[in-house]
Amino acid sequence: MRDVKPGGLGKAAMVWSAMPRTAGEQFRPFARELGRTILREVPVYARLLDGTYQRTVVGYIEQAILWAIDDVGDRVPRSRGTQLFRRLGELEFEYGRRRKRKLLAAIVADPPASPDDLAELAAARWAPPERVVAVALEPSAERRHRAFPQLSEATLADLEHAEPRLAGDSAEDLARLTEGATGWWVAVGPRVRLGDAALSLRCARRALELVRRNVLAGPFVRCEEHLVTLCVSSDEFLLRELCTRSLAPLAGLKGNQRARLSETLLGWLRVRGSAAELAAELDVHPQTIRYRMRQLHELFGDRLTDPERRLELELALKAQRLLPAPESSE
Repeated sequence: MRDVKPGGLGKAAMVWSAMPRTAGEQFRPFARELGRTILREVPVYARLLDGTYQRTVVGYIEQAILWAIDDVGDRVPRSRGTQLFRRLGELEFEYGRRRKRKLLAAIVADPPASPDDLAELAAARWAPPERVVAVALEPSAERRHRAFPQLSEATLADLEHAEPRLAGDSAEDLARLTEGATGWWVAVGPRVRLGDAALSLRCARRALELVRRNVLAGPFVRCEEHLVTLCVSSDEFLLRELCTRSLAPLAGLKGNQRARLSETLLGWLRVRGSAAELAAELDVHPQTIRYRMRQLHELFGDRLTDPERRLELELALKAQRLLPAPESSE
């Protein structure tokens, strides 16, 4: 081996350039095995369990080794492989993204993922939090101005799913969503144990449905701020049954009259004050309130003095606006 003298090259490159050219040919037969050793020993590459990824990475590493062998004995190694190393980086990024999408699917699975599925957490380099929020997303009509913020590694995301979703526990990422997710409807589910992530996502998707129907104001909704609405709207069949039974006395009225008496009854149940107080809340004359209340007492009778029936009436009146319009019979 020739003497190695200090110079502009890095130490490893200096040693490599000082070796005799014949040494390169001695290394060449071991290039493939060296590539497989690197695949096993480098943590990122060692997790490439998919056969296609393994073969591709081994091929790239082997080519890089062969180029390095060709440089043995050169004082100035040739600059090659920029595209190859860029592709290796892209491959690692894509593989990591795919693994995280699979991990997210396991976390929000219903029924919950098994311990074996969750063992993928370590392989995806994602530290599982004890508690997590699931986020449901949907593109809004503002397609021309759609943008999505860059989120941290702490948040798992799958925007390519038929129903885009996220999961994580990063307050910073939630803040980024609030400010940077333009052209999207975003619903943040309740904060739950990791094993209940599917329930958080289900709640978030329900909230998105209510945003679409203008029941909840979008584009950004936190489910924890609308728990009563989400609870009341959770079973449409039971809601319709409650409305049909509890509000039956209003069924025979014309649309406008039914709407006015429903508004007055809900206000009375909520305020339980004088005609003047209720008139001020509904922005009508007190005499109008007295007239409507006489009608309501004639229609509902003793139900207005029964605490349990009053609760049913209030729930039914609130539930009316949560229900989608009935389908046409045509």
